[in-house]
Amino acid sequence: MYKKLFLSCIFSLLAICPILANGELDSCESEVKRLCQNQTESIKKTLACLKKNHKSLSIQCRKEIERGVKQEVQTKPPTGMLFSGGGGLGGRFSFIPLIKYQGENFGPLGSDDEDKKTRLRRQSVEGSTPIGKIGGGFISTSVRYGVTRFKEDQFLNNGTKVNDKLEQLELGINFNRPLENKKNINIRAQYGYRGDRIGGSDYNYSLMTGYSHPTESGRGRWQYFLMFSNNGPLGSNIPIPGVMYFYRTSTMNLLLGLPVLSFQWTPENTLFSLSLSTFGPFYNLEVNYGLVDQVQYFIFSRWKQENFFLSERRFEEDRLNLYEKVSGVGMRSALMKSSVGLELRAGYSSDRKLYLGDGLFNNDRGSLDLSDTLFLKLMLTKAFR
Repeated sequence: MYKKLFLSCIFSLLAICPILANGELDSCESEVKRLCQNQTESIKKTLACLKKNHKSLSIQCRKEIERGVKQEVQTKPPTGMLFSGGGGLGGRFSFIPLIKYQGENFGPLGSDDEDKKTRLRRQSVEGSTPIGKIGGGFISTSVRYGVTRFKEDQFLNNGTKVNDKLEQLELGINFNRPLENKKNINIRAQYGYRGDRIGGSDYNYSLMTGYSHPTESGRGRWQYFLMFSNNGPLGSNIPIPGVMYFYRTSTMNLLLGLPVLSFQWTPENTLFSLSLSTFGPFYNLEVNYGLVDQVQYFIFSRWKQENFFLSERRFEEDRLNLYEKVSGVGMRSALMKSSVGLELRAGYSSDRKLYLGDGLFNNDRGSLDLSDTLFLKLMLTKAFR
């Protein structure tokens, strides 16, 4: 029952349902059993109980939930194929029906025409839903559409034209099979388009297979994986094997491996928390105050990159990269009765650059420095179970 529950109860950063898969949150599992002791015969009734009574869970349990959710979200790579990303295509959050909207607006600090040219807006909508059981496991599917739009066409320093609109249309599928003794197999794939011309000859695809098992002590977990993508954050058309070790205590989650590191810390007797995750050279840092199922405030810093196919490129292996560093403040909250999550961010984006090349930070085939800017971001998530 509780192995299956995680496949249905986690949705983005609403975070009221424990990540009970494979016994990851033993203390929370016992609390849920006590809290909903007469309503655990079905997932639906358990979820209804938790939505109604989530504030009755201990602070320690709610922090433990938050650490697990943030680890899932922050270890998603900056672009390309999914690694361990929740709330995205093929992620673990795809096992509950949900829809998510994200909107970002980047405006120039200066007032001259050159600054106005680099105004940028991003919008995306994605949804996911479980399909059912197959082969002893669970399967779900996801779809995402996004637009990155400049005020006008951009031109790299070698004259290469970048259209004012870059689009993403991607389908994802995820298969997860719990095994005996808390072992687990996971297969994730996505296929679609990410570039300046939907329906063109370039398609974005990726595949990840993984296997995990607990340590003898039960406090840790090993995960082995192999991922491949033709538009990956650390390289394209290169199979990337990896191994990770996950360890947790009552106040800390630690994930050590290649190419990802992740650390979440929720000290006792305080509402402050810290989370830091890296994927290759990219990082995501947050310092938080408060609980997600009430109102949480945070400061953040992130170094990120998006990869796109440029239809008019000279070399097949080239990718168009949009790189930036962002930092600022934000708040998030979960409206539990309506199963809606709200997140707002405001801050500063610097070191912004468009460049064309093969491989990470290889900009020998054209680049364009974009103006530093202020930005606003809104994210809304609605779960349907």
